[in-house]
Amino acid sequence: MFTDIVDSTRWAEQLGESKWQNLLRKHNDLLGAAIAAEGGEVVKTIGDGYFAAFDSPLRAMEAAVAIQRVVDAELPFHLRIGLHETEATEREGDYEGTGIHAAARIAALAQGGEIVASAVCADCDARFPLSETRMETLKGFEEPVEVVSIDWRPS
Repeated sequence: MFTDIVDSTRWAEQLGESKWQNLLRKHNDLLGAAIAAEGGEVVKTIGDGYFAAFDSPLRAMEAAVAIQRVVDAELPFHLRIGLHETEATEREGDYEGTGIHAAARIAALAQGGEIVASAVCADCDARFPLSETRMETLKGFEEPVEVVSIDWRPS
């Protein structure tokens, strides 16, 4: 899972450093709790984004939905989230491999408030409606990838 705050620089500039840091701490607490609740591991934070790993795509999806819901309820900004299931090599507390790059590129496809997942990742017993699959070409990859959007908003 990769997350990113949409327009974070604009938010930081608009709010001022002190207010922005307070919001960012709240964001970090909320994401950390949602990731941990689904058994995920925060691999690293990257500016205002998170890279997290899970033992199953369903748990990653559950965490992503929980994150979008709590951010929507408690924070003024939107997140983009990308999910991808892949094999990765763990090295010194980090993960590497082309699948990690694909996951980051999938996250970059998302709009504010959207969860985009590779169709491989979303092909699980999900409890959330999925969009129709679409083909996307990821930067740096030759083969297009099938992705879906996950509808996290309560009906």
